[in-house]
Amino acid sequence: MKRSSTKTWTDDKGRNWKVGVKFKNFGGRTQVSSIRIDAVGEGYAVTRTVTARLPFLDLFDKEMSDETINFAQWRQSRRKPGSHQGRASSNNEHRLAAEVRLAALKANIPVQRAVAEALGISNGSAGRRIMAARKAGFIPPVHGRRERSRS
Repeated sequence: MKRSSTKTWTDDKGRNWKVGVKFKNFGGRTQVSSIRIDAVGEGYAVTRTVTARLPFLDLFDKEMSDETINFAQWRQSRRKPGSHQGRASSNNEHRLAAEVRLAALKANIPVQRAVAEALGISNGSAGRRIMAARKAGFIPPVHGRRERSRS
């Protein structure tokens, strides 16, 4: 993923603005770390109205969705058919659940649902599989906050 991006935006009064963003990883997720807005021309300043009307998601939709697209392709390549109904899961399955969880976190999508879809199991089983992967040491323990894992 690109770590920064700059776009030009024209507001409803015909004024041009240069909008730049920088991306960083926070807790395994790619997020916006800074935004810069510059007037392209003389005689006008960045105001509250300008920032409120800035179509941020429209300008940077592709950059923000790259991780989600990468995750969808990764998940499709690892999809397993069928469930495991009552069978104990192996270390390989714990490792796979941990990989899916990390990819889902980076893509900023619900991790439990992603693990369920990737492994072909129910959401409840996915939650248990994530807990087992954490207990087996494939996922670091969560301290003081709850991981977003439900949809």
